[in-house]
Amino acid sequence: MSYYLGWVCRTCKRAINSERRSLKVKSRLKCKICGKTQAFDESIHSGVSDNPLIITDWVKQWNSRKLH
Repeated sequence: MSYYLGWVCRTCKRAINSERRSLKVKSRLKCKICGKTQAFDESIHSGVSDNPLIITDWVKQWNSRKLH
C-alpha cells in the first residue's frame, strides 16, 4: 500500500507531493524543483493519506498562497 503526503521545501518554499511505501522508515525528502534534501520531520507537511487527490489539493492550495 502506498501513502501520500505533501511537504514544503525549506529552500525554494514550494509544496511538493510524495509517495511513500512505508511510514516506519525515517527518510529524507528530495525536492523535485531545487534538488535539495531535508528530513521529513523538519518540514512543514500535510497529513498522510492513501488518496493522492487530497494531497494534490493541499499542494495546490499551499502553492497558490501569496505568503511564501
